[in-house]
This record gives sequence, C-alpha cells and structure tokens, in this order.
Amino acid sequence: MRDTMLEQLHRRYLEQAVWTAASRSRLLDLANLEPGSSILEVGSGTGVICADTAREHDYQLFGLDINQKAVSFATRFDPHSNYLVGDGFDLPFPSSSFDAVFCHFLLLWVEVPSRILHEMLRILHPGGRLITFAEPDYGGRVDHPPELVELGLLQIEALQRAGAHPFIGRRLRGLLHDAGARHIFSGVIGAEWHPSDVEHASSSEREILLQDLGGDLPDEQLRGLFAAGQNAALAGDWTLFVPTFFALGYAPEKIT
Repeated sequence: MRDTMLEQLHRRYLEQAVWTAASRSRLLDLANLEPGSSILEVGSGTGVICADTAREHDYQLFGLDINQKAVSFATRFDPHSNYLVGDGFDLPFPSSSFDAVFCHFLLLWVEVPSRILHEMLRILHPGGRLITFAEPDYGGRVDHPPELVELGLLQIEALQRAGAHPFIGRRLRGLLHDAGARHIFSGVIGAEWHPSDVEHASSSEREILLQDLGGDLPDEQLRGLFAAGQNAALAGDWTLFVPTFFALGYAPEKIT
C-alpha cells in the first residue's frame, strides 16, 4: 500500500531542497571536507538531502530518522547512502565517530534543540563540522498583499500548537554556541522570485498551509485567503518571504 502522507512529505522535502540548494553547496564548500569523509544527517526524512549531497560529493553518507517508514522510503529513494532508525537525542554511535553532522529543517520540530545539538557535537571528531543547513523564523515573515498577512499569523499559531518553534531561526547561532560549537559562521538564505516560479510557489504554499492549518479555519475563509493569494500571483503582486537561517560550527577539542 502506498503511504500517501509520506509521499506528500517527500514532495515537500524535494521543494525545500530546491530552496536551499545553493546555500547548502556553499556551506559544504566552506566546511572543506576531504573526499571520503563520514557524514551523518540527523532527521534524514525521506533521504532528499543525503541524495542531493551524494550526487555532488564523494562522502560516506549516513541518514538517521526516528520514523521507520521514512527510513525504508529513503533507502529505496537513495541507495547510495546508508539509512538507519534512531533517536537524535540518543545517537547510536560512539563519541568522535563522524567528520561532519548536518540537519535540514529539523530543529524547528525538536522539543529541546540544545540537547540534540549537544549530542550531534558528541559524535564529531575534534574539529568536526556541525552544519544546520536551514531553520526558519516565521517572526520575520513578509506577506504581500496585506490581506495575506493573516495567513502568516495563522501559520505561526498552528506551528506552535503542533509543538514547533516558529522563531527558531534567530536563536540558531546562540544554540550552537551554547551546545559547545566554536568558530560559528551563520547567516540568512536570500530569496529570488522568477516570473515562471511565482504561480507555482503560490500553489505550493497553499498545499503547505493546508497541511499546517487543516481544520483550524472554516473552509470558506481558507478559500477566500487562497483566492487572494492566487489573484495576487496572477497580477504579479504576490510576495512571500520567510527568513531561513543557517550555521556552520566546529567541534571543540573536548566535548563536555
């Protein structure tokens, strides 16, 4: 039987990977890892980011996710990487096992981000790289035209009810520092809007909002907000920007 929910998540992960591709490539270049380096992705989902990385680099890639179905999906989707089921709060590896550890839109959903970051640092070799490729901050979200601002506020409320941290982006650098990472480089991913992409982006945002807001608003109200967004996109007057932060840090000589 096909897992429709997992396939929907996979499409979302594929789209997120497009948004962050250039930034991820730059961060890996800055990390300056040797060919054959051992790298773990924590929260690997359906394998999209590991697969992307495997196409561009000669690394030993491992993906870990707590969801067994996601791990099975990733193994089929990306046979070049190694996937296993595990808990990011208790990584099943000895200390100093990897040259790099990364995550992608993970800390947004983690109950105690500092704990998982400390565990990620634990399994790094001294001087190993900890890379958080993308964490959003919905507090800086820009919606235009103005009638769409309500959608952004509703999405923040929905994320908070689901246990997420919609303002995690602004905290990212401090979280890495407090976990023990050193020499931290961080920033915000830029945004571009191409004419051919705008209508697709509007439709994609609709699907994401339906997932986040499903059941929270009357159908008529949701349809009205989506129609406003679609009309704005067709008129060339639609903008959505959610600041998305990244960070690259290094494991110290000794993790305490």
